[in-house]
Amino acid sequence: MKRFRDYFYRPFLSSSENFERWTRNGFKDTATHAGQLAEKKIEEYEKPPIDSAIEIELWG
Repeated sequence: MKRFRDYFYRPFLSSSENFERWTRNGFKDTATHAGQLAEKKIEEYEKPPIDSAIEIELWG
């Protein structure tokens, strides 16, 4: 059985909160929110394993 959340896309960057809730939660604009998400992704990044010969070939 499909539900509402299965049919509708919920954006991860923009907010669908009403004005009062958005204001109460710090009224971050899209650029600020995107910057915070980018910083979080960079902090969480883990370099994938790669064969050293391939890495030498790629980076010289």
